[in-house]
Amino acid sequence: MKKINDKKFSNIQYEIQHGRLTISGNRLYLLSLFIYSLVLLGITYRVAYSIGLNVLQKEWKVILYGEVSLLILQILLILFCRTKRTFNFKVLSVSRVLYTYKAALDPFIMIAMFTIDDGTFSTYTPFLLLIIFTGIIVHILFLINGVKKKEKKLLSKRNTMIWISILFLCIVLTTILSKNVLFQDINMLLMTLAFSIVFIAMLIGNCEFIIAAYCIFCYPSFAVNPPPQKKLQYVNPKNQRKKKKRKKNRR
Repeated sequence: MKKINDKKFSNIQYEIQHGRLTISGNRLYLLSLFIYSLVLLGITYRVAYSIGLNVLQKEWKVILYGEVSLLILQILLILFCRTKRTFNFKVLSVSRVLYTYKAALDPFIMIAMFTIDDGTFSTYTPFLLLIIFTGIIVHILFLINGVKKKEKKLLSKRNTMIWISILFLCIVLTTILSKNVLFQDINMLLMTLAFSIVFIAMLIGNCEFIIAAYCIFCYPSFAVNPPPQKKLQYVNPKNQRKKKKRKKNRR
């Protein structure tokens, strides 16, 4: 991250101060994630109640209660981080990164609950872990690429890499699942593939949010209210020469 500087990511600086990454933009994004996660969590809880909360292991209870706590915190951030202050801006920028990770993983919690209900959790878990591991690798590669290369090069190659990554994951999943009994459940297969694409896309998009959050904390020029830059007075070189001649004549 040492190679990041305020001149290298001028496009992100514009988005922070005038575009998608402003305080209002962050709050709107968190609200959309809140609705998305709330729908998935509602489905997850419905399946959990059909199984029976007492039957679930303690780890799953902690995950479900933790999801509810994070949603409550998320709505509080949306409601109270309104004013245009640097502290609110930093809190929202970090929250955007963290809640993007959360929203990306929410579908897999729901799918895991479905597999617990069907009794195929132990069989399906390796496939879910494979998807998550693949998404993490793609996410790290995009983040390294975003830090090392200039903004223009990153934007020119981003779409191609996204589709290559998604195509590779779909081929791997289809090949593995076609050799397994789980391929018979076509609805589960399609749901897993759809959320896998969403998962990778969200992780790729989160790279920009990570870089933006880093720049907000490290560079004052990226702040919501950047400090005014000192204006240097222009000095005519001819006047400087005249002053030097006068000094010599006095001597």
